Amino acid sequence: MHGIFSALQTWDGWAEELAKTHRVIALDMPGFGLTGAPADLEAFNEKELLATFEGFVNQLGLNQVSLAGNSLGGLMAAHYAARHPGRVKRLILLDPFGYPQDTPWLLGLATMPPASIIGSYIQPAWVVTLSFNWVYGDSDRITPESYSRYVHMNQRPGAKPVYMKTLELVDARTDNPKPPIFSSITAETLLMWERRQLGTVNIS
Repeated sequence: MHGIFSALQTWDGWAEELAKTHRVIALDMPGFGLTGAPADLEAFNEKELLATFEGFVNQLGLNQVSLAGNSLGGLMAAHYAARHPGRVKRLILLDPFGYPQDTPWLLGLATMPPASIIGSYIQPAWVVTLSFNWVYGDSDRITPESYSRYVHMNQRPGAKPVYMKTLELVDARTDNPKPPIFSSITAETLLMWERRQLGTVNIS
Protein backbone atom coordinates (compact mmCIF):
# COMPACT_ATOMS: atom_id res chain seq x y z
CA MET A 1 0.00 0.00 0.00
CA HIS A 2 1.87 3.02 -1.34
CA GLY A 3 2.11 6.55 -0.04
CA ILE A 4 1.00 9.98 -1.26
CA PHE A 5 1.92 11.04 -4.83
CA SER A 6 2.90 7.43 -5.50
CA ALA A 7 1.57 4.31 -7.22
CA LEU A 8 1.95 0.56 -7.07
CA GLN A 9 5.31 0.72 -8.92
CA THR A 10 6.88 1.95 -5.70
CA TRP A 11 6.95 -1.71 -4.63
CA ASP A 12 8.58 -3.14 -7.75
CA GLY A 13 11.83 -3.99 -5.98
CA TRP A 14 10.04 -5.59 -3.05
CA ALA A 15 7.64 -7.47 -5.30
CA GLU A 16 10.42 -8.96 -7.39
CA GLU A 17 12.12 -10.40 -4.32
CA LEU A 18 9.04 -11.43 -2.34
CA ALA A 19 7.41 -13.09 -5.34
CA LYS A 20 10.05 -15.81 -5.10
CA THR A 21 8.32 -17.18 -2.00
CA HIS A 22 5.00 -15.31 -1.66
CA ARG A 23 1.96 -14.27 -3.61
CA VAL A 24 2.39 -10.51 -3.99
CA ILE A 25 -0.46 -8.09 -4.64
CA ALA A 26 0.02 -4.34 -5.13
CA LEU A 27 -2.66 -1.78 -5.87
CA ASP A 28 -3.00 1.84 -6.81
CA MET A 29 -4.70 3.48 -3.85
CA PRO A 30 -7.91 5.40 -4.64
CA GLY A 31 -7.04 8.68 -6.32
CA PHE A 32 -3.56 7.61 -7.39
CA GLY A 33 -1.87 5.76 -10.21
CA LEU A 34 -4.31 4.34 -12.74
CA THR A 35 -7.18 4.06 -10.25
CA GLY A 36 -8.22 7.61 -11.00
CA ALA A 37 -10.03 10.25 -9.02
CA PRO A 38 -13.24 9.48 -7.11
CA ALA A 39 -16.46 10.84 -8.53
CA ASP A 40 -17.18 12.73 -5.31
CA LEU A 41 -14.07 14.46 -3.99
CA GLU A 42 -15.85 15.38 -0.74
CA ALA A 43 -16.17 11.67 -0.01
CA PHE A 44 -12.41 11.22 -0.31
CA ASN A 45 -11.37 10.69 3.31
CA GLU A 46 -9.73 8.13 5.59
CA LYS A 47 -12.99 6.26 6.12
CA GLU A 48 -13.65 5.83 2.40
CA LEU A 49 -10.02 4.90 1.67
CA LEU A 50 -10.20 2.14 4.26
CA ALA A 51 -13.60 0.95 3.02
CA THR A 52 -12.22 0.73 -0.52
CA PHE A 53 -9.27 -1.36 0.61
CA GLU A 54 -11.54 -3.62 2.67
CA GLY A 55 -13.65 -4.18 -0.43
CA PHE A 56 -10.52 -4.91 -2.45
CA VAL A 57 -9.39 -7.62 -0.03
CA ASN A 58 -12.88 -9.14 0.11
CA GLN A 59 -13.26 -9.09 -3.67
CA LEU A 60 -10.06 -11.10 -4.04
CA GLY A 61 -11.21 -13.56 -1.38
CA LEU A 62 -8.14 -13.09 0.79
CA ASN A 63 -8.81 -14.70 4.16
CA GLN A 64 -5.45 -13.75 5.65
CA VAL A 65 -2.83 -11.29 4.47
CA SER A 66 0.49 -9.77 5.40
CA LEU A 67 0.44 -6.03 4.73
CA ALA A 68 3.21 -3.58 3.88
CA GLY A 69 2.33 0.10 3.81
CA ASN A 70 4.24 3.34 3.39
CA SER A 71 3.12 6.81 4.48
CA LEU A 72 -0.60 7.02 3.64
CA GLY A 73 -0.56 3.31 2.85
CA GLY A 74 1.01 2.66 6.24
CA LEU A 75 -1.85 4.44 7.98
CA MET A 76 -4.41 2.45 5.99
CA ALA A 77 -2.56 -0.83 6.64
CA ALA A 78 -2.49 -0.11 10.37
CA HIS A 79 -6.19 0.81 10.37
CA TYR A 80 -7.02 -2.41 8.56
CA ALA A 81 -4.94 -4.51 10.95
CA ALA A 82 -6.67 -2.85 13.91
CA ARG A 83 -10.15 -3.46 12.47
CA HIS A 84 -9.44 -7.02 11.29
CA PRO A 85 -6.94 -8.52 13.74
CA GLY A 86 -7.71 -12.09 12.68
CA ARG A 87 -7.03 -11.43 9.00
CA VAL A 88 -3.59 -9.80 9.22
CA LYS A 89 -0.71 -12.15 9.91
CA ARG A 90 2.16 -9.69 9.64
CA LEU A 91 2.36 -5.92 9.29
CA ILE A 92 5.20 -3.80 7.87
CA LEU A 93 4.94 -0.04 8.33
CA LEU A 94 7.43 2.21 6.52
CA ASP A 95 7.33 5.80 7.75
CA PRO A 96 3.57 5.64 8.32
CA PHE A 97 1.83 8.88 9.16
CA GLY A 98 -0.94 9.16 11.68
CA TYR A 99 0.76 10.34 14.84
CA PRO A 100 1.43 14.01 15.65
CA GLN A 101 4.72 15.01 14.01
CA ASP A 102 6.54 17.83 12.30
CA THR A 103 5.99 17.94 8.56
CA PRO A 104 8.10 19.43 5.73
CA TRP A 105 7.57 23.10 4.92
CA LEU A 106 6.21 22.14 1.51
CA LEU A 107 3.23 20.42 3.09
CA GLY A 108 2.31 23.43 5.20
CA LEU A 109 2.64 25.77 2.22
CA ALA A 110 0.57 23.55 -0.07
CA THR A 111 -2.40 23.40 2.31
CA MET A 112 -2.67 27.18 2.80
CA PRO A 113 -4.59 29.54 0.51
CA PRO A 114 -3.95 30.54 -2.20
CA ALA A 115 -1.58 27.62 -2.87
CA SER A 116 -4.24 25.08 -1.88
CA ILE A 117 -6.67 26.54 -4.43
CA ILE A 118 -4.15 27.01 -7.22
CA GLY A 119 -2.74 23.53 -6.63
CA SER A 120 -6.04 21.93 -7.60
CA TYR A 121 -5.53 23.27 -11.12
CA ILE A 122 -1.81 23.84 -11.57
CA GLN A 123 1.07 21.69 -10.33
CA PRO A 124 4.28 22.35 -12.27
CA ALA A 125 6.52 19.38 -12.99
CA TRP A 126 9.20 20.77 -10.67
CA VAL A 127 6.74 20.68 -7.75
CA VAL A 128 5.97 17.03 -8.49
CA THR A 129 9.64 16.08 -8.71
CA LEU A 130 10.44 18.07 -5.57
CA SER A 131 7.73 16.15 -3.73
CA PHE A 132 9.12 12.90 -5.12
CA ASN A 133 12.58 13.77 -3.81
CA TRP A 134 11.06 14.64 -0.45
CA VAL A 135 9.49 11.21 0.06
CA TYR A 136 12.33 9.18 -1.46
CA GLY A 137 15.09 8.04 0.88
CA ASP A 138 18.01 8.36 -1.55
CA SER A 139 17.04 10.63 -4.43
CA ASP A 140 20.24 9.73 -6.31
CA ARG A 141 18.66 6.34 -7.02
CA ILE A 142 15.61 7.79 -8.76
CA THR A 143 15.62 6.95 -12.45
CA PRO A 144 14.47 9.31 -15.22
CA GLU A 145 11.70 6.80 -15.96
CA SER A 146 10.41 7.14 -12.40
CA TYR A 147 10.41 10.94 -12.59
CA SER A 148 8.52 10.74 -15.88
CA ARG A 149 5.93 8.34 -14.44
CA TYR A 150 5.23 10.57 -11.46
CA VAL A 151 4.80 13.65 -13.62
CA HIS A 152 2.53 11.85 -16.09
CA MET A 153 0.39 10.40 -13.28
CA ASN A 154 0.05 13.93 -11.93
CA GLN A 155 -1.37 15.03 -15.28
CA ARG A 156 -4.16 12.46 -15.29
CA PRO A 157 -7.72 13.91 -15.18
CA GLY A 158 -8.75 14.66 -11.62
CA ALA A 159 -5.35 13.85 -10.11
CA LYS A 160 -4.43 17.35 -8.93
CA PRO A 161 -7.53 17.94 -6.75
CA VAL A 162 -7.05 14.49 -5.17
CA TYR A 163 -3.42 15.27 -4.40
CA MET A 164 -4.43 18.50 -2.67
CA LYS A 165 -7.21 16.73 -0.76
CA THR A 166 -4.70 14.11 0.38
CA LEU A 167 -2.33 16.78 1.62
CA GLU A 168 -5.19 18.23 3.67
CA LEU A 169 -5.86 14.80 5.17
CA VAL A 170 -2.18 14.38 6.03
CA ASP A 171 -1.94 17.85 7.53
CA ALA A 172 -5.06 17.35 9.65
CA ARG A 173 -3.90 13.95 10.88
CA THR A 174 -0.35 14.98 11.80
CA ASP A 175 -1.65 18.05 13.66
CA ASN A 176 -4.19 16.01 15.60
CA PRO A 177 -2.94 15.62 19.21
CA LYS A 178 -5.00 12.46 19.59
CA PRO A 179 -3.34 9.64 17.63
CA PRO A 180 -5.29 6.72 16.17
CA ILE A 181 -5.97 3.83 18.51
CA PHE A 182 -4.04 0.83 17.26
CA SER A 183 -4.01 -1.15 20.49
CA SER A 184 -6.16 -3.86 18.89
CA ILE A 185 -3.43 -4.75 16.39
CA THR A 186 -2.35 -8.30 17.12
CA ALA A 187 -0.22 -8.93 14.04
CA GLU A 188 3.52 -9.18 14.38
CA THR A 189 4.63 -5.70 13.30
CA LEU A 190 7.85 -4.36 11.80
CA LEU A 191 8.13 -0.59 12.09
CA MET A 192 10.69 1.14 9.88
CA TRP A 193 11.31 4.84 10.34
CA GLU A 194 13.80 7.05 8.55
CA ARG A 195 17.22 5.37 8.49
CA ARG A 196 16.63 3.24 11.54
CA GLN A 197 15.02 -0.17 11.66
CA LEU A 198 13.38 -0.24 15.04
CA GLY A 199 12.80 -3.96 15.08
CA THR A 200 9.75 -6.14 15.42
CA VAL A 201 7.21 -4.70 17.84
CA ASN A 202 3.58 -4.99 18.82
CA ILE A 203 1.86 -1.60 18.69
CA SER A 204 -0.13 -0.97 21.86
